[in-house]
Amino acid sequence: MKVLTAISNFLSELRRRNVFMVGVAYGIVAWLMIQIILAMESPLHLLDWVDTLFLIIGFPLALMAHSDFQAFLKKMHLDDVSISALGY
Repeated sequence: MKVLTAISNFLSELRRRNVFMVGVAYGIVAWLMIQIILAMESPLHLLDWVDTLFLIIGFPLALMAHSDFQAFLKKMHLDDVSISALGY
């Protein structure tokens, strides 16, 4: 029972921090970037694994950048009204 509560708390914290929204936004942008990379692979003689590398490195970087931005907002001591106006 404690495990389910811990998982529930973890998922609610992820929801509160908009991690799921960042993941979906990354998925949309990554799909667009993959399409561009695939179109340019042959003319630019890029290696076949460049698009996979983009996905593997980009997703964790996007999540870290999002959490760093949230930490920056909290360090700036913005009140709840100005943070909600930014959508966070």
